[in-house]
Amino acid sequence: PDAQNAIADYPAATLKTSEHSEAAAAFVEWLSGAEAQKILRAAGFQQP
Repeated sequence: PDAQNAIADYPAATLKTSEHSEAAAAFVEWLSGAEAQKILRAAGFQQP
């Protein structure tokens, strides 16, 4: 039932102490791009 459906947020961010901060920042940026959004929608995620 609709009343039992949960809408979840999945935030993405880089960590200040990351050993791979450039790769992490690139991935977070990629997540908001058209390719990633298409993949996520195909997997059942809604557009933010």
